[in-house]
Amino acid sequence: MTPADLVQNDGLSAAILAQAVHSFAARDSRGMPLLISLSVLPLVLHARTAEKVNKRRGDGALYRVAEETPRISANLEHRIHSMLGQTFDALNLALAAGAVIVDAETKQLLAGEDLFPPDSGSPEVRVKLRAAARLGSWFAVVGVPQTCALLNLRM
Repeated sequence: MTPADLVQNDGLSAAILAQAVHSFAARDSRGMPLLISLSVLPLVLHARTAEKVNKRRGDGALYRVAEETPRISANLEHRIHSMLGQTFDALNLALAAGAVIVDAETKQLLAGEDLFPPDSGSPEVRVKLRAAARLGSWFAVVGVPQTCALLNLRM
């Protein structure tokens, strides 16, 4: 991988995380817990998962996706752990850009500037940004405990 590839990947990852946080915050003003944000990149950067997420709409869609595609949650904790470095690099970039803010009191992730519209970039990038937006919204509606249960996360 060239340095340009690394910057592009960190930038895309930051955009994905920011999109999920913005969608979460639009549904729950308290902000996205850091722990649940750790699942965003492992889910969205998996092409088939992003496609599955994008095929479903509505508040209850996370239930349907989890039920119809049990492989989505398979080894998710391991994938989260293996991607922690990339996730924290992306979060750092999103924070530095002002796209995500950390609430000083609650330590939740809040929406900052909308720097990454979901309809920007190549078709592949748009799929990932839309999937991140849907996941963020679903996580807010379903709630963190139920999301963790659906995705078999023990956080």
